[in-house]
Amino acid sequence: MLIFITSLLVSILLLIFFIVLTLRYKKYLKKKKFLAERRKKEAVKDKTTLNKSLDLEYVEKEEIQLKEIISQKILSYHEKFFLINGGFSQYEKIKQFIEQEITDVPNEVILTVLDQLFELKLIFKSLKIGKVKYYLFKDVELNAVEKRFIEFATNKKPLKKINFLKGLNWDEGKVLSTMKSLQEKGILRIESNSIIIPGIVQKM
Repeated sequence: MLIFITSLLVSILLLIFFIVLTLRYKKYLKKKKFLAERRKKEAVKDKTTLNKSLDLEYVEKEEIQLKEIISQKILSYHEKFFLINGGFSQYEKIKQFIEQEITDVPNEVILTVLDQLFELKLIFKSLKIGKVKYYLFKDVELNAVEKRFIEFATNKKPLKKINFLKGLNWDEGKVLSTMKSLQEKGILRIESNSIIIPGIVQKM
């Protein structure tokens, strides 16, 4: 009888030990699974962060290359048209030249490159006349009268002397002296009695 009771107690103790061991093992497996999933999530997060970093680096590299190309195009524009426009150009003319080869370039990028060229002394100055921005690629100054003359001619078809006389309400002497000074600066020329300023947009 004593042996039976002893055996029963041993069996019960072994059963309890097995149950405890099983529960601990299940808890271990659960914890192991949790840690594996957490490591997997962290790995995905790290990969996403790395991809974002690489994407940003790629975008920055592309932007630098684009700015270099635009810079070359602007200098090419100046070299090609300097003798025609006298180193004076409306912003839209520069943009039109760039977009002959590169389309959909944001204005901010072109303006940034123009500012950089100004800092490098490759552009003499920028100036705003009315609502329009212009750039001077050479050391030349424009007085208030010349600026008003250019403003009146911008974004219109080529005008004749009479248009300036009436439109600006100037006398003939003032119109002629302004035309002469702009001609001497290489900014204006006359073709078939029309006044042409090659550096500005004149609708034909």
